[in-house]
Amino acid sequence: CVSKYLQVLKMTNGRLPISIVSTGSCLSWREVQADEPEEKVLLFGCSNVSRVLLQNYIPPTGVSAVFDYWLQLRLSWWKKFSRHPANFSVTSSSSGESGDCLASTDASKSNSQSPYKMYITYDFPWGPEPVEEVTNLGDKLLAKLHKDGDQSYKGKTAGNKSCLPHCIECSSNIEAATAAWLIDSFHERRSFSEARKQESLRTSSVLQLHPHIAPYQVAIVMSLPAASSASPVSSLEMRHICDQLEKDFQEAGISVFNMSLHGSTVEAHLKRNDQLGIPYTVIVTDITVVDGVVKTRHRDTGIQSESHISSTVDNLSRNLRAKLEVTE
Repeated sequence: CVSKYLQVLKMTNGRLPISIVSTGSCLSWREVQADEPEEKVLLFGCSNVSRVLLQNYIPPTGVSAVFDYWLQLRLSWWKKFSRHPANFSVTSSSSGESGDCLASTDASKSNSQSPYKMYITYDFPWGPEPVEEVTNLGDKLLAKLHKDGDQSYKGKTAGNKSCLPHCIECSSNIEAATAAWLIDSFHERRSFSEARKQESLRTSSVLQLHPHIAPYQVAIVMSLPAASSASPVSSLEMRHICDQLEKDFQEAGISVFNMSLHGSTVEAHLKRNDQLGIPYTVIVTDITVVDGVVKTRHRDTGIQSESHISSTVDNLSRNLRAKLEVTE
């Protein structure tokens, strides 16, 4: 991010604040303890980690307030998409931190301000681990470059005053974040099986991901009529409907996975969609061609509802918006 600072500053005519985001892999080292759980070692013991880095360059006045703002904003983001918001918390210490590839976060005094770091942690089965770090780096990132370089790294405030900006940095470990979401959303659903005379329970794995972090928000599948049936509807007609539905969902801004070309049973599709965490599955049948009625199955409840194809996109769009509004 620092290497792009002057380029971005020029784009804003030298005005502060500015923010720069970057992603990439970096080396990270940590000493593995003998009593650490195997899951933790597999997740945090690798030497190569992926990170998302956000650096906010701001005027030196009111840095503490801006730091608190970003800390609360990032914590609320994690909680907003979680099934168990209480598992995310803020701490000033790192428990089992998986190394650090950030710029210097040394706690020693600098000429202007001591770097100060807070951790957003998730309560994994073996204990809390950081998924994001929010750091007040002061002006240490730019002070040396400004002093030794032949270019000015100063920006201008709203009052047109020239100053060397301070940096509030947010860094997330993508592997740790992914593991946190998978553990947070994992659910084993038990359902009664009538296939046997004696009562039995079947368990199925479901990822109850928030719709806005799920890989897709809607999946479209076809339920072909049985070979023995005398249905005049062809699979080509049903596929045309699936393709049109896919286009309508995309125009509505809904991420959709059209599975009409993937040959499998509806039950197999639903099971896979649950494992992928897709919230809604639209089922197109031969009745859809005749009457325009489709079935919509909700991932978390397993309930299927019928609606006319002309209102399906609008209904799901409202449901998805409502889900986001509830979490805000």
